[in-house]
Amino acid sequence: MTARLVVLGSLIGALIANGASVSIAQDSAATITALRQIDTRVIDADPAAQKSAREAVRVDVRNRLRAANERETAEWRKLKSRSDWEQFRDARINKLRESLGVSLAPLDQLEVNVTRELTGPGCRIRNLHFTSRSGFLVTANLYLPAEPVDAMPGILICHSHHAPKHQGELQTMGVTWARSGAAVLVMDQFGHGERRLHKFDRADAWPGSFKPERQDYYFRFNSAIQLQLAGQSLMGVMVADLMTGVDVLLEQQGIDSQRIVLLGAVAGGGDPAGVTAALDPRITCAVPFNFGGYEPEDVFPLPENAEETFDFAGSGSWESTRNLANSARDGFMPWVIVGSIAPRHLIYAHEFRWDEPRDPVWRRLKQVYAWYQADDRLSSVVGKGTVKGRPPEASHCTNIGALHRSQIYPALERWFGMPIPTEPEFERFTAEQLRCLPETIDRGAVVAQALGNMLTRRPELPVAKSSTDEQLRQQLGDVAPSADAKASSLGAETNQTLSVERVRLDVPGQDVLIPLALVVIRQPTAKTAQRVIVGIAQKGKRAFLEHRADVIAELIDNGAVVVLADLRGTGESEPEGESRGRTGGATSRAASELMLGRSTLGLRIGDLRTILHYLRQRADLNGHDFALWGEGFAPANDARSDGAAPLDAEKLPHLAEPMGATVVSLTSVLEKPWVKKAVAVGAVGPVHTSPHVYVPYDCVFFRRRPIAWEEVPKVPPTPNPTASPFRHVLNLDQRDGLNRPDDYRQQPVKAEEIVAWLMSTS
Repeated sequence: MTARLVVLGSLIGALIANGASVSIAQDSAATITALRQIDTRVIDADPAAQKSAREAVRVDVRNRLRAANERETAEWRKLKSRSDWEQFRDARINKLRESLGVSLAPLDQLEVNVTRELTGPGCRIRNLHFTSRSGFLVTANLYLPAEPVDAMPGILICHSHHAPKHQGELQTMGVTWARSGAAVLVMDQFGHGERRLHKFDRADAWPGSFKPERQDYYFRFNSAIQLQLAGQSLMGVMVADLMTGVDVLLEQQGIDSQRIVLLGAVAGGGDPAGVTAALDPRITCAVPFNFGGYEPEDVFPLPENAEETFDFAGSGSWESTRNLANSARDGFMPWVIVGSIAPRHLIYAHEFRWDEPRDPVWRRLKQVYAWYQADDRLSSVVGKGTVKGRPPEASHCTNIGALHRSQIYPALERWFGMPIPTEPEFERFTAEQLRCLPETIDRGAVVAQALGNMLTRRPELPVAKSSTDEQLRQQLGDVAPSADAKASSLGAETNQTLSVERVRLDVPGQDVLIPLALVVIRQPTAKTAQRVIVGIAQKGKRAFLEHRADVIAELIDNGAVVVLADLRGTGESEPEGESRGRTGGATSRAASELMLGRSTLGLRIGDLRTILHYLRQRADLNGHDFALWGEGFAPANDARSDGAAPLDAEKLPHLAEPMGATVVSLTSVLEKPWVKKAVAVGAVGPVHTSPHVYVPYDCVFFRRRPIAWEEVPKVPPTPNPTASPFRHVLNLDQRDGLNRPDDYRQQPVKAEEIVAWLMSTS
């Protein structure tokens, strides 16, 4: 959810004038002191119990991925024929296509702009750019024979995350194959090279220590967040770009449409190449490195029972092209994607050593090709050493190395009559010589504008007539409350100032119980509260008492019951030492949840709804009058900073904490009419205006289908919330990790604002 600067100077007076029944206590010192002394721990003090609670969310994800592997293996074993395979394949590849969130339809008109032509050793090189099916500008180098050739093969190379189109191995392949009579297109991947979205490509671009050569790769994380919130995906954009690259090749004079080869380089090139080949039948041969099965990080040798234990689905990480949304749920695991290329030509390629005899994916690929009686169209490439080794013992390369190319050449000769070439020695072209765009073009602004257009267009799309629950489920996965949660009250402690009760709700996971911890605070003499206020934050219950004891004191003194709750993976159930940054465990777990067709955000909405349903059943509470209170509590960033920093800088800006604000806003819609009011503190500003995005990945979701805008809290809020059709939700910004200085709320949120809104009856 987004929220901008809001002027609320007359808010409290307006609320009271509209009938809010609030009395701000003059002296709440005793209540504040008592609140800060509360022990908020609900989980058993036993270290084993605490460890179990903190590991529950991790265990649940791991168990679900294992179950997905077992389910799909069982389905694979049922296949007995080509027909069986094609039914199995088609259902999964259709789901893959749906998951990308990007239109792959051909362009009405492809316009290729050639900005420069170079003469190479026995070839010509055209620097060009074009607009992709994704809507983004693509820069590329097209290597052509020195003289026109009839029936010319077309080769498209998807580079690695290590280096863009001007890298030496890419030039070698372009020149070598062009001299042999092929057209070779090498494009900058999204966010790389001339399509770079940041300014940290030189050592002098930042005063501290960082790796300029790695920033294009690191910024993929930010790009993925921006694209997902725009209803797109990084993989979807890359696939659309590569398919447009095929369009460019097929427009070349003399091209042979029956010999279109797609090579995906090591380290991030094989993933989009494999997916593109699965979805684009014009590709007659695919060479996706390190994708589909055995990967450099896998153990060597594999166990004898690898068919039962191999991790076919993989698991989530910050690099989203390696863990596709819904892939584990819907079965389009990497091996299925690669296998679906059959009966077209496939080279199963490995950068390092490969346990060929035990690799279960290799066995499956051979079976699929056997069903087509196309065994001769399947080949392999293997390197040497391990990813942790060093050359020459280990065959590290930046894109596709000489050892690997030497094994590709014979396959292409056998299949397509392409002669085995001799690689020439030549002086490499500079990045400047291979530049496709004028230096004056602001590349980041071009991409930001395209992202902004996507975000703007989303509400205009037709909305299916379905319930709000169903629409949010399409966005977030399961958002339903648990029907099987079991409550355990640990009893109440009462003194002259407060009554404090601790409650544990256990939500069933995959062979594990996920704890939700609650602390219920009220006046010791209160019988039935006029309002039940539920507070959530990423940092959990304790943070409310540290930062908002004054607010809680006022609420209690006005007769409210305040319930502070830990949702899954927060507070007491937050895995110990887990970071929520780019490479953190929470990010990997959130990516795994997306693979499972769920989202951390959606699951936490379900948790909050479970808590509300439990509280509604209690006779000692007013089950018809709830208010929700979501907080951030993130440290403030410098309002003078634009947030720009290399992503491996020693000190990065603080992450935002929009979880509480977002979960509360959406839950308040789903739980009408019981939820009368909601406050969302810490919502973030627009993320498409800058490549510097500091939002936790577990708060990000795919907006593939638009939610009915009349059904959700309006964002940004209007200066006068009481005039909004969403009067029950008040969004408040704080200076907590937004990505532009003008997104910051310049004054801290005041206690009176929160109290007045939560207790108002208007």
